[in-house]
Formats: sequence, structure tokens, C-alpha cells
Amino acid sequence: MAFFDREDLKSRLLDNAEFKSFLELEPHIREAAQALFSARYTVMLEILDRHRSDFILDLFLSPHVDILYREIRQRALVQAFSPYSSLELATLSSLFATPINEITAEVSGLIETGRIKGRLNYPEQVGISWIIAYVQVIVAREVSQQSRVFETSCKMASNYIKISRMLLLNLKVAQAELEVRSVQELEETKNAL
Repeated sequence: MAFFDREDLKSRLLDNAEFKSFLELEPHIREAAQALFSARYTVMLEILDRHRSDFILDLFLSPHVDILYREIRQRALVQAFSPYSSLELATLSSLFATPINEITAEVSGLIETGRIKGRLNYPEQVGISWIIAYVQVIVAREVSQQSRVFETSCKMASNYIKISRMLLLNLKVAQAELEVRSVQELEETKNAL
């Protein structure tokens, strides 16, 4: 879970027939992986926290528990932000049931390491009558995949229109016999008639 993206998590862990027998022995791991895949981050973190003591008691796993927990949480944060071009930290805070100052520190670290390709906007003051709140927003640096697909489809459509117009023009020119032909082509056309 710490090192797979959503597609790999589904294909290599959840849908893998060979690995299902191992997941049946540890159903809480399957539930946590399913929650991560379904973007239910608080459920996943609660399941992992409930079984943390079991993981620490494991002779081979115990030295890696903290690292794995951190990596799983960071992977979940990256996954939570990936479909958005901008996201309020308050929303991210509620998704992970974590105070906003902790989420801000985690997201800042992920931005610094390049795992989240974005930037933190400085707080904007939002005033509603007597309530004044500060809103921090993560904004993506990179153009989203949807934007790239839209641009590509627009380019393909304009190319299609351009080619269609050229073909129609060639057809109309040929129908009106306005083509400029070489002397050899003209002689061949006369001989054919």
C-alpha cells in the first residue's frame, strides 16, 4: 500500500488471485487497502492505527512500521490531491481527520520533495459578517491530465476540419475543371475521350 498507485493497488493486491490467500489471513489489511483504493482515508488510517501494536510485535516488520505508516499516509495525501487543480487544506484536513496545521506541514513537505506538484497559496482572508477565517489552498503547478486531453482533442478536431476543407476544395476544383494540368495529362485526357 505504501508504494503502489491506485491501479497497481487494485491489480497487484486486491484482484490478485495468488495474493488473496494472504489477504484472507489478514482481513484488516484487505479492508485498509480497499479503503485506500476507495479514497476513504480516515477509515484506512483508523484500521491501520487499530492494528499498529500487532505490527510492532512482528519481529521482521517492527523496524519498518513507522516508515511504512508515513509512506502510506503520504501516498494517500498525494492520491487525494491528484484529481484536483486546487484544493482547500480544510477539505484535506476533514478527509484525513487531522488538524489543519498538521496537514499543512505534511503537504508542505510533499511539495518540497516534489511528490505533490503544486504550491500552497498564502492564506486569503474570507469575511462573512462577523466571522473571519483564513483559507489555505493547494494549487497544482502542472496542467491536469484532463486539460492535456482536452487540448489534444481540440488540436485533432482543428486538424480534421483543416483536412476536410482542403479535400472539399480539391473536390470542387476537380468538379469545376479548374485544375491546372500538365500538357501530358491534357493529352492523355483527350486521347481517353
